[in-house]
Amino acid sequence: MSPSKKKAIQVKVPERTADFTFGVEIELLLKPKMDNSKFTTQLKARKFNPDTPSAPDSDFKPPKNNKAAWDLYRRQEQNRNALRHVLAQSFQEEGIPAKADNMSNPEYSTWTVCEEDALDEPEGYWRVELVSKVYSTKSYATPADSWLTEFVTIFDVLRRCCWIQTTKGCSTHVHVSRGVDQKFSDDEVRGICKAICYFDSAITEVVPEDRKNNIWAASNCIGNDPDMESVSVKLRDAYSKALKLGWKTALFDTYLGEDNLNRGNAYKVMQYGARPGKIAGRYVSWNFQHVDDPCGTVEFRRPPGVSSAKDALHWIAFTFGFVSEAIKTDWDANEYNGTAVQDFTKLDQFVRRGITRIPMSNGGKVSAEKFGLRDIQCFQHRTPPMTAQELNDQNERLAAERKRELEKQAKKGRRGSNFAVKANSRPSSPVSGSEQGERSTNLMAAVADRLDDMNLR
Repeated sequence: MSPSKKKAIQVKVPERTADFTFGVEIELLLKPKMDNSKFTTQLKARKFNPDTPSAPDSDFKPPKNNKAAWDLYRRQEQNRNALRHVLAQSFQEEGIPAKADNMSNPEYSTWTVCEEDALDEPEGYWRVELVSKVYSTKSYATPADSWLTEFVTIFDVLRRCCWIQTTKGCSTHVHVSRGVDQKFSDDEVRGICKAICYFDSAITEVVPEDRKNNIWAASNCIGNDPDMESVSVKLRDAYSKALKLGWKTALFDTYLGEDNLNRGNAYKVMQYGARPGKIAGRYVSWNFQHVDDPCGTVEFRRPPGVSSAKDALHWIAFTFGFVSEAIKTDWDANEYNGTAVQDFTKLDQFVRRGITRIPMSNGGKVSAEKFGLRDIQCFQHRTPPMTAQELNDQNERLAAERKRELEKQAKKGRRGSNFAVKANSRPSSPVSGSEQGERSTNLMAAVADRLDDMNLR
């Protein structure tokens, strides 16, 4: 056989397993119960005053020469600071590594209790953001060994010590990356982007009403306001064509194809500003701002504020399953030649398949339910038609709210995602189980019943 006719040697490349690193940001409003507990004693030691009124308008700053207003402002800040530090201390006492206000020096292996200065506070409630430590699916034999246990403990502490309130301004953000010191490949990024577009309407169906057209988490494909600079005009046009001409023809093989999309430019392709030269920041449903950073995360921003471990774990599992299945799906298959818009039942099947692909460290796999996923259902809310006067009143109110939200975006835009800041600070190798500290036998026993109640063991 001549040299030119030699058969090429085929090298089989091992398939990457669907393990992930992840973290969560949870925005809450908390009202301390001020009973006879140790928590209350610790709050009082830090000068927490339950009679100090909270701030209904997070944008308010006292006039320069108004001494009384500045005194109130300082007392409000004192209460928030006391609450954050005592919460962190309470988590520590339950075996959860936690610190308060350490985003300027973030730690990879601890929870952080920090400020969320864009939340308006109902009377008696104080704004807080919880930023989880970085978890890895590869580090544990089952989910119950790790984040399920810790999330149950976190919310048990919150409920024991405080009343929890979530408002329209509260949200939950789930960050997922390919693993410690790994990034999604270009093909995997393209798969995620295709899944986002393919299931865009279904995702809108399954989030609560106040998250469907929320200014902080606009649909990547259609946005919620053409002036918000929250969605790519090119993506919106390609998405509209796909609904008429077919997903592969008008979107998957073109705008989201390998000649136009890779990990390095996914941020601009999926969320470039509507106005020329403007970047949308991170206020979209799926944020790719950090996908090419050291942390390598894709952030799902659509989930609502949560007041229980069960709710938090559902949205974590949803994000896991969606990304896991997106990177394994053959988007060149014939079924994607059509124009069919997927509903929440197809999305439910898609997410559940993805979860079963995620292996634990012992090589086993778990069901979607054991990951914390509930049934994915359509959230519908119907209201009666409004009168002309009611419509006018609503439009005036929405215009005022939009102006305020834009001002809040400008304020929040000056700082990045708290979890991304933390994840980017991680050490060069994964944190070992011994470095994270041994969880006490009593703690494991205490949350075992809670996991059983939630059907997660």
